[in-house]
Amino acid sequence: MADEDRLPEISEQPALTPEAAAFQNLSPAAQRQILNDYPGQLARAAHGYSLGADCETVLRIMLEGAAPMLRVRSVQGDSPIASALLRDQPARATWLAELATEKNPKALTDRARYGETLAMLSTGSQAAGLLEKLLDRDPTQLHRLYDVDGRNLLHHCSLEDSAAALEAALRCAARQVRQGELQAAQLAQAVHMNDRRGDTPLHLMAGRNRVDMLRLLLRFCAETGIDINLNTQRHVGDRRTPLMVAAAAGATDFAQLLLDEGADLDEIDADGCSAVQLASGQPRVAALFAGLSDPGGPELEATACGSVQSAPSLVDSGVQSAPSHEQQQRREHPGQLLEELEARLSSSEKSDAFLEAVSRLSNGQFPSEVLLATEKPVTTAFSLWSHSGPVPLRLVLRALREVGEPTDWIRT
Repeated sequence: MADEDRLPEISEQPALTPEAAAFQNLSPAAQRQILNDYPGQLARAAHGYSLGADCETVLRIMLEGAAPMLRVRSVQGDSPIASALLRDQPARATWLAELATEKNPKALTDRARYGETLAMLSTGSQAAGLLEKLLDRDPTQLHRLYDVDGRNLLHHCSLEDSAAALEAALRCAARQVRQGELQAAQLAQAVHMNDRRGDTPLHLMAGRNRVDMLRLLLRFCAETGIDINLNTQRHVGDRRTPLMVAAAAGATDFAQLLLDEGADLDEIDADGCSAVQLASGQPRVAALFAGLSDPGGPELEATACGSVQSAPSLVDSGVQSAPSHEQQQRREHPGQLLEELEARLSSSEKSDAFLEAVSRLSNGQFPSEVLLATEKPVTTAFSLWSHSGPVPLRLVLRALREVGEPTDWIRT
């Protein structure tokens, strides 16, 4: 045979499908079990279906003979139980979890794509019953486990605005403290834990005005002997307390309860702002604080948060205030990068969320309607920042991060 007639040699194996790769990652024993038992189980399922069995019964017949499949991950990296929770299917997730408890308990310890435990995912899918079962199985996960963003179970309850999930988690934790399975000190760690952005569960509740969740947490701490620190600060960034977050967000009821419980109104953040100053754009919160604090004093004028200066001396001497370090570093961002960011926000329907975040973070002094009136709101926001506008860069960056956009490409 001539050389030109020879078939080319295949030097590389064809790429595996996700299903084949998942099967390949199973242990040899699990692979043998599936290959040996699955045909018979499939035949049983087919006969059951032909005799009128519902799909759930058919699926159970199949999974009972191939329990390792409860741990096979989807292309996104989620197990079947995690997928059900992420798609707000609590009944199906509970059914799969019960099957896993009986046939493959390790499936209950699997994490989702961003490191969330099944208990964390349960907070957002109205699966309080499943949440309690998972916590009863491993009580330590309340304070020991966290996702890739450094958030524990209490963070997730706050993020999902789920008072039911929080109540279920705290009820389970209180029971475990009484039974000696958990220590109050361990739970105190969970209550005060900072995520990677610096937020504790209290900060997240404050930004959402979830006074009902704060009451649940206060009652739990009182029952278990936990000394809750209402003045805990974000350990990175602006170092604000929950009261400051509530003030800036206009969370009047939350701020009132914090004050009733002894929160300190005179704390200041990394920019030198107090809760009173941060409430300047929130009339109801400002009215609540009226008469409780005098941040400026008779001889001082609060020109801006973080720059309380003696006004007469500056005027009399004619000295101009020096530009801040941030102002000195300001530069025009490449237009192409901003256009790409604009396109990403628009195509993923994040524009409104970004504008709302900018408006909220700037304490109402820069309403989102201003940006909505422009054709390129992202570019406008950065332009206003670069020209000493009312939107500090850190707020623009935080707004982008809130809608899931990376900010490491931005040079300051």
